[in-house]
Amino acid sequence: MAAIREKIPRVQDPDTITRMMDISACRLSSLADAWHVLCTHTSGVSWAGRKIVKNQFDLARYFYLLHALRPDVVVETGLQGGGSALFFLDALRMLRLPDTLYVGVDLDARMALEAVQGHGAENPVVLVSGDCLADATLREVTPLVDGRRSLIVLDSVHSEAHVAEELRLYAPLCTAGSCLVVEDTDHGGRPILGNYGPSAAEAVEAFLAPGGLGRALGFEHDAESEARFGPFTVSPGAWLVRRPKEMP
Repeated sequence: MAAIREKIPRVQDPDTITRMMDISACRLSSLADAWHVLCTHTSGVSWAGRKIVKNQFDLARYFYLLHALRPDVVVETGLQGGGSALFFLDALRMLRLPDTLYVGVDLDARMALEAVQGHGAENPVVLVSGDCLADATLREVTPLVDGRRSLIVLDSVHSEAHVAEELRLYAPLCTAGSCLVVEDTDHGGRPILGNYGPSAAEAVEAFLAPGGLGRALGFEHDAESEARFGPFTVSPGAWLVRRPKEMP
């Protein structure tokens, strides 16, 4: 599938990118916040030789979730070089879940495809090159996920508007008991990147608020999973689980 232009573009201006990545702009109100910034620095983290832009504590959380949930399918938006895809595939192999499907979506999934092919993944894999918000992408992903126990990880663009749209499109695919994680809700001064602007955290808060889509679907904050392995995560408040609806 050809790459489709994002409805909500990525930041392209070099000066804006520099400001977003300037650690001096982070709002550090405590030693805990400072440690948070240190432990979420991911430039040196890799998996199977591929850079993986995820927090090490969160990788442990994902491994635990895979063990507890034993999903039929794992969906990840935002692949970069494919390091996280290799992590999920290796975790599934170690947990003896050979039939769990991994679905990865990125504007350009060629690097991830190269990583997966060179790694010799044992699980079934579908990689989609396209805008994760595009109708064509959803037509390809939906039949692979809908009605199956899933772990969905939203890690593409982290603006409030983009994440809100991702949640609108992907959350309904989760069955009761499935889990959904929105990455980088620590942006926008929570506690890092105070000059980022409205980001993923605002989208998650609206999603879970009374009258929000998440509340209507039965999603709630999975505080137990978030607290596991300590307080440090790039996704505060965004480890979510869909509970079965109560019978009237």
